[in-house]
Amino acid sequence: MDLKNISFDDSVEKKKLLHDGEEVVKKITFMGILRNSENYLNNFFFKMADVIERIYDVEFEYYFLENNSIDNTRNVLIDWIQDKQGRVFLSNDKSDYEKTTHGINHSRTKYLGDLRNKLVNNVGQLNSKWTFIVDSDIFFSAKNIEEFFECKPKSNGYCMVSPYTEELFNKSVIAKEDRQDIKDNALLSINHYFDTFALFDKDRKSFYPNCPFAKCKMCQKKALGTDRTRISEDEKVVEVSSCGGGIFLISSDALNDRRIRWSSYSYETNMDLSLCEHVTFCDRLKTITEKKIVILQDLKLYRIPVR
Repeated sequence: MDLKNISFDDSVEKKKLLHDGEEVVKKITFMGILRNSENYLNNFFFKMADVIERIYDVEFEYYFLENNSIDNTRNVLIDWIQDKQGRVFLSNDKSDYEKTTHGINHSRTKYLGDLRNKLVNNVGQLNSKWTFIVDSDIFFSAKNIEEFFECKPKSNGYCMVSPYTEELFNKSVIAKEDRQDIKDNALLSINHYFDTFALFDKDRKSFYPNCPFAKCKMCQKKALGTDRTRISEDEKVVEVSSCGGGIFLISSDALNDRRIRWSSYSYETNMDLSLCEHVTFCDRLKTITEKKIVILQDLKLYRIPVR
């Protein structure tokens, strides 16, 4: 995908208000940990941030942790934040994590959890009502910001709202007989929810490495396993025990509670397999706030790794 070809439509006659079901949203925080994300920032995120600031009658602030990049991520972040409300925190841990066993090893998940905690703890107490946690390579539109709030998260008792973030694939995942008209550089949607490692349904059951959604063209024909049920496309608001999705909206008050943080637990000795750091985070989030975590099936965003 060529990020330079993305259209940023910022035409608006009057700034829009956002409402969470109980009150007008006056301030929103964006947070994220970033590494080697120069291309994503310059060609997408910085431009989209300017667009949403022009469209919505909201005060936006931004906090990022730059994680020892080898490209120019650190410098472009520091330059950009000068004109914004917020701060960039710098991590100089040279060790990084070793990604093994498809990224579900304990050293990786614990390391990512530690970085997320470092960012939130460095920020301190937030005075916004809502925060977006966003990872690199997640693409959204200005309209999506409004759609996050259309489910009225405050009045419906949602402490965390996640979109249906799809992974885009090349034509290698398509049946050979159907590939002939697909260009080599084409990126295709097969309705696959990408963050299956973090996703546990409302009964605390995992479908990893598959996703549980009936509309997924890749997973719909695969065996579910014991006592698992596919999630119907008609279920627009899907309550879950845990998810990530690359971006989610969360109550800032929850992040202000230092008991609600990321961690991981290893459950296997030979390969050191572990829980996703979002699983423990979401468990604490639900237990302490006594509110719901939901995925909005009709709020479709995309993860497109770009380097």
